Amino acid sequence: MSTKGRRKAQDKHHHIDQRADAIITAAGAPPAPLSVKNTPTTDDDQLLTTQQVSVMLGVSEQWLEVGRQQGYGPEYQKLGPRLLRYRRGGVLDWVRQRAALFARKGKREAEHAS
Repeated sequence: MSTKGRRKAQDKHHHIDQRADAIITAAGAPPAPLSVKNTPTTDDDQLLTTQQVSVMLGVSEQWLEVGRQQGYGPEYQKLGPRLLRYRRGGVLDWVRQRAALFARKGKREAEHAS
């Protein structure tokens, strides 16, 4: 997908934007997935599966799959032909960016309404 197409897809408002603060707060607690040593970790470099990210964001796995195809959603890394992972820190950064983008957008709309 072109950069212009991806930017347009990212500007689309998603239901996650309304829950961004709650998602970030919940992610501050040790996540449900366990590290190799079976101890909870909050490491930003931790690689998460699509299922783990869907639980973290409160969306379906299909939403993430469609997002990959349509150019929205958190960045992911393709590790093999049928293997991809999301970096935990990248997912949280994406949520923070969405929250900031739509906070600014809402503020501009409120200024224009008055």
